[in-house]
Amino acid sequence: YDQCIIPANTAVEVAVGGLMARWLRKHANAENVRRFLNDAATYGHQLNVLMPVMVGAIGAPQLPEHIRGRLNRLRSLRNQIAHGGIPRTPIAKQEAAECLCAAYFGVEYVRVIEQLNESSPCIRDFPPAS
Repeated sequence: YDQCIIPANTAVEVAVGGLMARWLRKHANAENVRRFLNDAATYGHQLNVLMPVMVGAIGAPQLPEHIRGRLNRLRSLRNQIAHGGIPRTPIAKQEAAECLCAAYFGVEYVRVIEQLNESSPCIRDFPPAS
């Protein structure tokens, strides 16, 4: 089941990162946003801090904690595999299934939040940074 971890995590990480970049570029210089997301607010911070703030700002429902928890577990497994070659403990079928489902729901959640973000007057009408 190790083989599914990195692609599943990458799908969510790219979706969340793109959403955060687009949202932040409405309010800050694109290069500053790029550096911030690459150097300071990496994926874990985007998932656990920035996305809840952004979602709260547009008045959308938060990602359920049990899904966020599985996405954090997926991220941890991805790091173990990417940096060590194998996870610390073997990945069971049930855990792989839960992480894959969380990844699917995470990507779909980002898609819905993206649509809400585009139609949210509190974000859309906020003057962009110069």
